[in-house]
Amino acid sequence: MSMRKHRPRYRNVDERAWVHRESNPHPPTPLKVLDLEVGLPSVPEARTRLGLLLEACRREGRRFLKIVHGYGSTGEGGRLREALRGTLFQRKLEGAIRDFIPGEVFHDFHPATAELIRRCPVLARDYDFDRPNKGVTIVILK
Repeated sequence: MSMRKHRPRYRNVDERAWVHRESNPHPPTPLKVLDLEVGLPSVPEARTRLGLLLEACRREGRRFLKIVHGYGSTGEGGRLREALRGTLFQRKLEGAIRDFIPGEVFHDFHPATAELIRRCPVLARDYDFDRPNKGVTIVILK
């Protein structure tokens, strides 16, 4: 019998990869995650990272992306949150993404979220589902 210490494992953002909880700062999710709280990038840096990741997700054939941008330390909404949601709105108008759902309405009672969960039930396993979280945004890719 092996004497290896048992550690609980959780699914990472990539369905194929398993990681130990200690190395993953966020709870398990079926979504690809862009964590912009790491490194505290400026707004232009964050927009660049978002653009690169959107393109990478498109190439990989991913359908969803979760952005962790934080809510801001002022309590009134952070610059990153506002700027990135503005960028996502512009990308939606341009046809580059299908839609996005702010974390505060990522619950069953919001019509757009309910429709999304109906089409892709695995998203209901995300840690932030049914928890009002102004620090995240869910992106629906084309």
